[in-house]
Amino acid sequence: MGGYLPKGYAASVDRQLAKAFADTDPERGLKVAKGIAAQLDERYPSAAASLREGLTTCSPCAASARRPAWPARSPAPTRWSR
Repeated sequence: MGGYLPKGYAASVDRQLAKAFADTDPERGLKVAKGIAAQLDERYPSAAASLREGLTTCSPCAASARRPAWPARSPAPTRWSR
């Protein structure tokens, strides 16, 4: 997302997305993330499209199985990727 947004705004959006992705209710977190994409549409359509594309690759159902439900921010291995 950072490549599509001004630096200061990217940090704010990152915090909002981190909060959404950490939501204990994956469906609610996904709804919030989609809302963030909708807010980005007018001024930053490329950022909104990128976010939506990333959201299509995540599986909210995975969180209920205690696995990461959202795309990883870094390629570092986790206990779930072994």
